[in-house]
Amino acid sequence: MRQTSRRRMVVLCFVVAFGQLMATAGAQNRTSNANANANTTDPLEARALNAMFQRWGISATNDWNISGELCSGVAIDDTQVTTLNPGIKCDCSYNTCHITALRVHAMDVTGPIPDELWNLTYMDDLNLGQNYLTGPIPASIGALVKMHYQGRFHRKLDC
Repeated sequence: MRQTSRRRMVVLCFVVAFGQLMATAGAQNRTSNANANANTTDPLEARALNAMFQRWGISATNDWNISGELCSGVAIDDTQVTTLNPGIKCDCSYNTCHITALRVHAMDVTGPIPDELWNLTYMDDLNLGQNYLTGPIPASIGALVKMHYQGRFHRKLDC
C-alpha cells in the first residue's frame, strides 16, 4: 500500500513539474512572438516603399499591410513572396524590421527605376519583371549588397 501511494506521489510530482515546465516555455514563446510583432518597419524603408508605390499607382494589400504597418501579416510569416503581387517580405530579427524582398511583377509599372529603391539595403530578392521601366540602371544598385535574386527587367533599360 505504501509503495502504491509513493508511486502516485512521484507521478503527481512529475505531472506538476512537467506542467510548470510547459507553462514557462509557453510564456517565453508568447513573449518572443510579442516582441517580434512589436518591431516596426525601418522608417527610411517604409518611406521609400510608400513613395515607389505612390509613384506607380499601386498599394499594399491587406494581407501584409495590417493597420498601417508594412512588415506585418504575410510579410513576416512563411508565405513565399512569389505568391504576393505586389508583395514584400521582412526580417524582424533586428531591433527594427527590414524589407528583404520586393515583388511588383507584371503590374504595368512605367517610368525610371525610382531612387528610393536603393534605400532598401537589406533586400536580397527583387522582382520588377514584366513592367515598363526605363533609363539606366544606376551605380546605386551597388547599395543592395545582400541581393541574391533579381528578376529580369524588361523593356527600355539601358544596361
